[in-house]
Amino acid sequence: MEPAQIDASLRSAERYFLYAQKRDGTLRRGQVHHTPYPLQAAELTDWDESLLAVAGIARPADAPLVHFASGVDVEVFALR
Repeated sequence: MEPAQIDASLRSAERYFLYAQKRDGTLRRGQVHHTPYPLQAAELTDWDESLLAVAGIARPADAPLVHFASGVDVEVFALR
């Protein structure tokens, strides 16, 4: 996938469910509705790759693709 295609896909990023675990360990799920995240380009100033190495994952040769979203209003339905 080309960077422009990735960028377009990320701009329409949405989440559809919220998961929460009760104190008794029961997993609850609720539907979530919101507009697509308003992703904007961002600059990565520092990162730690130690987690990749521990997981045995090679660092990609390309520079990281970084975005930022200031947020959206979210409607969460009853958890079930």
